[in-house]
Amino acid sequence: MKQAALAAETSLAANLACLVSEQLGTAVQILDLRRLTGGSSHETWSFDVLRDQLSAQPLRYVLRREFARSSLNSRLDVEFALLYVLSELGQPVARPTWCALNDVRFGTPCMLMERVTGVDLRKHLAARGSAIDRRVLGRALAQAQAALHAIPLQALAAVLPPRAAHATLQELAQWTALLERSGGSNSRPLLAAAQQWLQANAPVPDRCGLVHGDFKTNNLIMAEDGRAVILDWEMAHLGDPIEDLAWTLLWTTRDDLVEGLLPRAEYLAAYAQASGVRLDLQRLFYWEVFARVKLAAIFSDGAHAPVDGPPLRLFEALLGRALPVLERDLAPMLARCAIGNRP
Repeated sequence: MKQAALAAETSLAANLACLVSEQLGTAVQILDLRRLTGGSSHETWSFDVLRDQLSAQPLRYVLRREFARSSLNSRLDVEFALLYVLSELGQPVARPTWCALNDVRFGTPCMLMERVTGVDLRKHLAARGSAIDRRVLGRALAQAQAALHAIPLQALAAVLPPRAAHATLQELAQWTALLERSGGSNSRPLLAAAQQWLQANAPVPDRCGLVHGDFKTNNLIMAEDGRAVILDWEMAHLGDPIEDLAWTLLWTTRDDLVEGLLPRAEYLAAYAQASGVRLDLQRLFYWEVFARVKLAAIFSDGAHAPVDGPPLRLFEALLGRALPVLERDLAPMLARCAIGNRP
C-alpha cells in the first residue's frame, strides 16, 4: 500500500514538473510535494517549484484535483474563471494559473493556483497564546463578506450563470435530491417537514449578489502579510446574499466567526453596517432553516459514501452522525413556523 502511494506521488510530481515547465517555458524541479487535509469535493496538493539553482525563492503552488465522485457537482472551470475575475478585482483570493477538465496526466478535472502562505483561521483561533483581537477581526470579516455581496453583477456575468426567477426552489431541489438519494430524509420526519416548509415559503427575490456558499473560518487563510484570504469557492453562485450570511451563522464554536469572534447580534450589526442593507429577519430565518437542510444533505451523503473511496470520505461518514444535532436545531424552528411566530 505504501509503495503504491509512493509511486502515485512520484508520478504526480513528474506530471506537475512537465505541466509547470510548459507554463513557464523552462525546466523546473518539484519540491516538498505533500497532500493537504480538507476539501469535500477535491484533494489538494501543496508544492514548490524551483526554476534553477540561482533562484532566490521557489514559486509556491497548490494543485486541486477533483474526486471521481463529488456530491457538489461543481464545475472547476467555472470556479477557475470566477477566481481569476475576483483576483483582477482585488478581492482576497488565491490567484489561479491553469485549469483542465480532461488532462489525462491528472485523471480528473484539476486546477493550479498560487499558494497563500499562512494558516487557516480556525487553527489560528484554536492555537494557544493567540494575541489576535477577535472583535476587530470579526468586524473586518463581516465587512469582507459584505464586500463580496456588493460586487457588481456585470463583473460576474461572464463567469457565473444568471440567477433564474425560481433559483431558490431550484437550489432547494438540488439539496433535497441529494438528501433523498442518500436516504437522509426517509426516516427523518423533521428534515422532511423542513423541506416542505421551505418549498412552500420560498421568499420573493429581493437582491442578487455573489454567494460564496461556505464562508467560515476553515475556508479563510490568515496570510503572512496579515490578509484574510478566502478559499474553497466550489459552491459559489449568484443568489440571495442572506443565504451566505445564514450559512455563516450556522457555525458557532469558539473558533468560528459567530460566537468565536463576535456574538451573533454584533456580527449581524457589523454586516448590516458594512453592506448598508437593513436585514430582513424573516428572510434570514428562511435561509437559516435552509442552511440546516443543506448541511444535512452534505452530511448524509458523506455517511453513505463507499468506504473504499478517498480517505476524506471516512471523515465525512463520521459527520453523518451530526444529523440528530441538526434535527434538534430544526425542531424549535419548525415549531415557531407552525404557530406563526417567526422573527
